[in-house]
Amino acid sequence: MISELKAATPVDSKLSMYEAEAKAVAEHIAKFDTLDYVVFTQQQWKRLHESHSKDVIVHWPDGHQTEGIEKHIEDLKGMFVYAPDTRIKVHTVKFGWESGRLLLESWKGLSPGQCPPLMARRSSRPESRSTSRCAP
Repeated sequence: MISELKAATPVDSKLSMYEAEAKAVAEHIAKFDTLDYVVFTQQQWKRLHESHSKDVIVHWPDGHQTEGIEKHIEDLKGMFVYAPDTRIKVHTVKFGWESGRLLLESWKGLSPGQCPPLMARRSSRPESRSTSRCAP
């Protein structure tokens, strides 16, 4: 009996690469959904390292930039002082690519004039360094 062996074609290889990338993007977006809907909204700051590196760089809507997860946590805690019910309920846009993802999120809180109404977060090289970017 002769068995036929099918050689992998370039199409099979490209499909496998696409499927692996799509899976990684879906996992990264799910991580950020958890970050915003659970960790941020419920102020579970000890879990922030699950999605942020120690050397995270954050770009805020007013144009200032901070570095480091501890400073970022300090700033996030401050948001709940002036708007204790701050929360993120929806990511209005979600997409990703091989080395990152972009999410647009709608914020709600008691002081909507002071809360950023829309924040865009871009993260590149998710395994080594996260970058959050806010847009007014």
